[in-house]
Amino acid sequence: MPIAPSTPRAAAPTRVHDVHSDEESNDAKCARVESAKKQRLNRISQEYSAQIRAVKIADDVFHTMDGYQIDLRLDDHDMDDEEIASGALPKELWSDNPLGQKPDDPSHEIDLLADQVELVRLCEMKVIEEVHDDDLKDEEQLTTKSVRDWRVKDFICEDGTTTKKWLRRSRLVAREFSFREKRNDTYSLATSTHILNLLPMLYLQKISEMPSCESQMHPKQTVLGTVDIKDACLMVDQVKPMAVTLLSSKYRVRKNLPRQRLAAKAWYMHFHETLSKDFGFEWCVEQPCIARNEHCCIMVHVDDVMFCGDRAYWDVFLKGLKQMYSISHSISHSQLEGVDTEIQFLKRTLRRVPSGLALLPFTSIAKVIHGFETYFGKARPQTIPCDSSIQTEDLSASLNSADAYAFGSVVGTVLYLARDRPDLLFTVKEFSASMSNPTLTAVARLRKLVGYLKTTSGFCMMLDMPVGGQGKLKATEKHWILESYSDSDWSGHQANPRSTSCGLHMLNGSFVYASSRTQRVVSLSSCEAELHSMVSCLCDGIYRKRCIQFVMNCQVENYLLVDSSSARQIALRLGPGKLKDVAGRMLWIQQAVAEGSVQLAQVGTTWNLSDLGTKPLGGN
Repeated sequence: MPIAPSTPRAAAPTRVHDVHSDEESNDAKCARVESAKKQRLNRISQEYSAQIRAVKIADDVFHTMDGYQIDLRLDDHDMDDEEIASGALPKELWSDNPLGQKPDDPSHEIDLLADQVELVRLCEMKVIEEVHDDDLKDEEQLTTKSVRDWRVKDFICEDGTTTKKWLRRSRLVAREFSFREKRNDTYSLATSTHILNLLPMLYLQKISEMPSCESQMHPKQTVLGTVDIKDACLMVDQVKPMAVTLLSSKYRVRKNLPRQRLAAKAWYMHFHETLSKDFGFEWCVEQPCIARNEHCCIMVHVDDVMFCGDRAYWDVFLKGLKQMYSISHSISHSQLEGVDTEIQFLKRTLRRVPSGLALLPFTSIAKVIHGFETYFGKARPQTIPCDSSIQTEDLSASLNSADAYAFGSVVGTVLYLARDRPDLLFTVKEFSASMSNPTLTAVARLRKLVGYLKTTSGFCMMLDMPVGGQGKLKATEKHWILESYSDSDWSGHQANPRSTSCGLHMLNGSFVYASSRTQRVVSLSSCEAELHSMVSCLCDGIYRKRCIQFVMNCQVENYLLVDSSSARQIALRLGPGKLKDVAGRMLWIQQAVAEGSVQLAQVGTTWNLSDLGTKPLGGN
């Protein structure tokens, strides 16, 4: 043991070290520390890079840092609607229950009768044909099932009048499972919420040029109409021979059946080819569900079509479709015919009003309120959709399965309302995060949102008549101006430090699209959070600008408006500068600004419309 000094003033004994050995030890230690630090930095860098999302628009690839999981998808469209001739249906399938009261499940004999009616219908349409066992050779066996439900349909009375009644309907659908066969060719294109307002804006622009022709049967009158093609997937041939056994009989399946994995894609390719060949349509590269020719522009979503063009060509278009598909009833197509008329497309109603178009949700707010209060009790009227408590950690108990299902149904319906209600965007985004495990606190927060819907049940989005070159805050010499507002809330959530981005887009002063998304990484500064929001907003704006230019067939001026001067300065320069915590792939915005494809502008926080989707709204 070392000898303690006799006095505190005496020097402590020291051990003599070899100079060369000490230097080698320190170098080895420094090397280990540097190696560990480098490994940690590499790991953080790889995790950061893994969060970057690549968005492909035509042949261009843009990188963003926002999450797109909760964006409303419109690819869940039901292709199972069929044309039903009520006069040929057995009376046993009809129910006299009140329209507001769904009948109970009938006996097995009634369901069996409905199955037989469905088989007869499919055989008459030559979708399936009965064959003997000897006639089947190379056909692959297809598994199916009958889906039975009650639907409100038109019932023809003995005196020829029509009334609404409940009909027990059976529907033959395919049963194909993805785990049995891995395929990469089943993706089908569908319309997105980004472009739903483009054809209505084109319609308003055209009638503003010829206002006197709107309510007259004039050949040059502009028509905004919709077409619903019945039994769409039943029109397309099977890719390979199929057979099915139904009610102890063998059938060869000639056409696609609903819910086959390739049915939606096969229908799109078939319809795409038909429109291109017979009507001369050319298709948008960025969004292949938009097409145009010299007479009109159309938007296709599975078996629903929106048309904007000349009245004379509208009649030609309808006649051509009726010759090839089932569009026999007047309810299958509709059009705007002046003020106070309306059409429906993709779960919303477009009503013509003197100042433009009113966008009304297909599902009424009263139905949302009723659905919530049926399961969770009364909701008092509120002046705001949520308060700051929605950004705190939720530690309450989870709901049972029945309540969780009811919670998801209400939130899913509100998600459709939010696409045309920017005041609901942030609140719905927060609810979407709790969909997988809803809790008691989530129900209390949803009650506040439902109370706000009670107070604002008369709210709707208006599309005003566009004024050439005039936006909400900016103006240009070009006719169309797209204003993209960007904002973020830096780490506003107490439990989740990731920031919220919001982008809101206006076309000539009218609402086009808005999004509220949670960023995928934790921003270390408000400047970084604002930059991520700008990049995401501009990416959406580029896609929308190209779609608008295709639909309007003219150039569009795009402005990106932000209220952060620091993030704006980064976008105006080239290179990262002193910014150390942003991936280089996110700086493509600098090139877009330098090339002039977007005009960057400063806007005050008070006038930044995207502030709506970044934080809880105040009472004012």
